[in-house]
Amino acid sequence: MSSLYIHIPFCASACPYCDFAFVVGRDGIGSRYVDALIAEFSRRSENLDGVDTVYFGGGTPSALAPPNLGRILNAVNERFDISEAEVTLEANPNDHAKFADFRNLGITRLSLGVQSTNLQTLKRLGRTHGPIDVSIAVDLARHAGFDNVNVDAIFGCPDQSLSDWKKDLTNLLELGPDHLSLYGLTVEPETQYARLQDNGQLPLPDEDTQSAMYDFALSLTERAGLEQYEISNFARPRFESRHNLACWNGEAYLGIGMSAHSFLGRRRTWNARRLNDYLDRIESGDKAQVGFEILNDQKRQIERVMLGLRTRDGIDVSLLSTQRSADRLVSENLIEHAGNGLRLTHKGKHIADLVCAELVRDL
Repeated sequence: MSSLYIHIPFCASACPYCDFAFVVGRDGIGSRYVDALIAEFSRRSENLDGVDTVYFGGGTPSALAPPNLGRILNAVNERFDISEAEVTLEANPNDHAKFADFRNLGITRLSLGVQSTNLQTLKRLGRTHGPIDVSIAVDLARHAGFDNVNVDAIFGCPDQSLSDWKKDLTNLLELGPDHLSLYGLTVEPETQYARLQDNGQLPLPDEDTQSAMYDFALSLTERAGLEQYEISNFARPRFESRHNLACWNGEAYLGIGMSAHSFLGRRRTWNARRLNDYLDRIESGDKAQVGFEILNDQKRQIERVMLGLRTRDGIDVSLLSTQRSADRLVSENLIEHAGNGLRLTHKGKHIADLVCAELVRDL
């Protein structure tokens, strides 16, 4: 079984921190884009032996009209039995009027791009919804029949204090999500935030404050009954994202749509990043892929360490040819032994990328 990722690039506005592939103000092109998605899927689905998870990411997938979303799901259903699949849709809280339609189409998991419940933080993040829209969205998601709701949030935002974050996260948990994804703000190149930072106009919390924000998140989510199963992800028991787990475990996935990546066998491919380029390629009968990489044994091992160490279970020590770096990291209380595996400690979670970079020396 494999996973299917479907990229929906449409957004109502551009968020200043976002470096994903998206387009703004192309409302009239939705049906044409869906035609292209279905065409690409029909050509490439032969690479899959089945589909266990479907993930609509973006962009803002909830910007699609429900009939167009239904066309995509019908195409997938005609090729594979996804009656038991986890089908996730990323959604803007402002699109709550469509939630019942999405549920009726077969979406089983709703991932709400909340980011914050603080009005000033939402404005700084360029979000178009307000705090009241967040609670309305969660209520309407439940009313529509969604019993698996994720909430995305960002900490370390411009002018955000530790007190702000504590109130924010408390408010988010009071909504009763089944799953919570918490991301520290990263300033990506070529975004509006990057330009502001270059001009000294992006007042971010210092590292100590951001570290305290993360510590508070670990503590409060645990008290709320959410278990951390990956660096940035927390869930009630049995509500872990099956799609994300499959990716972190190095399992195969097919990505369709503008900018989508795929990983099948040892081959990683990526599609055209610009909308017109993607459409032109599909409509002319060409492949959407514009690049590929064949992963050798060493690269596969590095990926297993980099992805696996971020998870609750960590990595199997058998992946390592030596344990010199591992022993040192254990002595520094950055990783710990757990059965036949190694996993990050509380201290190590704060610098996970650095720990991973050190550990791959043992491959």
